[in-house]
Amino acid sequence: MVRRLNSYEIIKYAKQKEIKNIILCMGYRSRTDYQQFYDLGANKYIMKFETSNKQNYRTMKNGESINTRLEHLNTLRKVGYDIGSGNIYGLPGQSEEDLYKDLVLMKKLECNLASVSPFIVPSQSVLEGVYNAEINNVLNYLAIMRLELESALIPSVSAFELLKENGQLDAFNAGANVITINMTPAVFRESYPIYNSKRNIVKFDYAKNVIENAGLSLAVEL
Repeated sequence: MVRRLNSYEIIKYAKQKEIKNIILCMGYRSRTDYQQFYDLGANKYIMKFETSNKQNYRTMKNGESINTRLEHLNTLRKVGYDIGSGNIYGLPGQSEEDLYKDLVLMKKLECNLASVSPFIVPSQSVLEGVYNAEINNVLNYLAIMRLELESALIPSVSAFELLKENGQLDAFNAGANVITINMTPAVFRESYPIYNSKRNIVKFDYAKNVIENAGLSLAVEL
């Protein structure tokens, strides 16, 4: 019988394997948990705020206040984590002012990793039928992020490829400098449908090819 490891055991195991960066994306936890994870070796935490518009956030999050998320992000920073956060471009009702305030918030949070993801309509949701984000607009926004957040890690997320062939390459050309590889075993992927069954699965050879076509050199960060 195979025993599943808990979060603490996984972090401890990763640290023992001398993995330099242990990045967590585990949603809301108690400050005690954040501290224990950090003490075990985790050093980065991703928690996107998605929109800085208080009313839109409340609507999308079933009544939750954005202040709750910001409190958790500030707690993570106080514990000592590098922060990964960012927004979604193209949300229904989003304005240019909202996008500007999103960028201001990224700077205020001092995001070490800053991310913009294009809005893609999830199937079987209340938003089904709404238009996806226009990729060129998202790429322009990413380019502005690069100018304003010079030292931040900005990922070329897989959603770009879902919107357009070579979309992830376009994101690198716009200013992205990170691509993540999906190492989830195929047997478990069906349990994590972010967009739909057409999600682009980023593997090492594909990522390496995108980086080389962007005229960049490969640096594997562990």
